[in-house]
Amino acid sequence: MKKKAIGTSRRKSLRELRIQQSISKKKAVKLFRNKRFLYRACREVGRLGVVGEKRNRLVLILAGIARTLRKPPSVLIKGETSCGKTTLVKMVLKLFPRRYVMERVGLSKKALAHGKGSFANKILFIHEYRCGKDAQLLLRLLQSEGSLVYEYTA
Repeated sequence: MKKKAIGTSRRKSLRELRIQQSISKKKAVKLFRNKRFLYRACREVGRLGVVGEKRNRLVLILAGIARTLRKPPSVLIKGETSCGKTTLVKMVLKLFPRRYVMERVGLSKKALAHGKGSFANKILFIHEYRCGKDAQLLLRLLQSEGSLVYEYTA
């Protein structure tokens, strides 16, 4: 077994990253404890271009925050064609770090079973219901069970 030594610059960058994450976490906790946090988040979505839709803004913000709960919520947005559903979601998602958002146009039947990366503590945004319909069974299992174990033969 070969071992690769990590250089001092690599160790330093890892240490700096941990410090940065610690500072970011402290700032996030301070921000979240502010009594006007939801008001400010909702107002920020308005500044990004969403007019009205305050209840839906708040629902999406809360769902995004709750992504770390043991049983995170799921949200389905329905409405007329071209009424701003995607715009609303995209503007709310801008409030969250990109590393927590997985944006897909659609999913194939087995994309969740064979795809790369973890969905843990992430926000999965599927643009069109029809494009994610094939993956519906696995999506429901992922939501209810919290993980997927999928066996297959090649």
